[in-house]
Parts: sequence; structure tokens; C-alpha cells
Amino acid sequence: MMKLPRRRFLHLAAAAAVLPAVTRIAAAETYPNRYVRLVVPFPPGGGGDALARPLANRLSEAWGQQVVIENKGGAGGNIGAQAVAQSAPDGCTLLLGSAFLAINPFLYPASGYDPVADLAPVTLLTVIPNLMMVPNSSPAKSVKSSSITRKPTPARRRSPPPASVLRPISAESCSGARPASK
Repeated sequence: MMKLPRRRFLHLAAAAAVLPAVTRIAAAETYPNRYVRLVVPFPPGGGGDALARPLANRLSEAWGQQVVIENKGGAGGNIGAQAVAQSAPDGCTLLLGSAFLAINPFLYPASGYDPVADLAPVTLLTVIPNLMMVPNSSPAKSVKSSSITRKPTPARRRSPPPASVLRPISAESCSGARPASK
């Protein structure tokens, strides 16, 4: 029988204790280990698609795994968001979220998911300013003077637009400042 020095035994024991942690770290470095679904919660061809497709191509190159775009439009983004919220928590299903995640819980309280409890933010992709514009020939020079602020007459009253077309207007865009015409 071979005699094992105490110091050598302690080194082997320490290595055996650390081995499971090292294999977990090595496994984490291989993310993703299969294709990744990038869910765009709006129909194909829109602004979300224009952002998601180049992003998916770049992520596929960086990760060495295919990133597949899955358009799941409907209910102002809720259908796609709910699909991601209910997917396996393996990091292989991503959501291209936007302002609808903050707005829709108030419009659709029974949507089947809670954006705060069920989804985790990963990174900010872009900040897209939204502008209200009128033709140069328009008499409206500010939000206050535009026809948008007038109350509709009963004959013109219609149902509200879907949540996907509601966009927040920043205070700066409502200041009434208008660039000089060329």
C-alpha cells in the first residue's frame, strides 16, 4: 500500500471539494448551450422587428448559437410578454420589452403575468425619442395650440387606441419650442 503524505492528501481533498464549483463555472461560460428565442411582442415589420433582427444577427455571431426571432403580436404586447414570463427560466428565451411593460398592467390588470415579479431586466438596448410633429404650414406651434388638446365633440368620439400606439410624450417635446424653418 502506498503511503500518502498528509500535505498531499490535503491538496487532493481541497481539489475534490472545489471541483463541482469549477465545473459549474465552466458550464456558465458556455452560455448559451442551445438556440435562443428572442420574442418580439409585436407583428413582423414594425419598429421592434427593425431593432431585433440586427441584434439577433450580432448575438448569434457573438454567442456561436442561433438567435431566433419569434414575433408574438397581440394585446398590446401582452401575448409575447406572457409567453416569456411562463417560459423555462433557463436564459434561452428573451423578450424585447418596451414601455408597454409599464403601461399594460394598468390597462389589462388580468393579463396573466406581472412584469415586475415575472420578468428580469437584462440591459437597456436603446432609447428612442418620440416626437409629435405637424406640417410646417399648420397653425399649431405648440401642444396647447394643436387640435389634439381640444375635447372631441360627441359625434367625433371614438374608442381609445390600442395600448401599442400609446407613447409617452416628454416634457421637452411639449414645451412649444419649434425649430426655425429652413
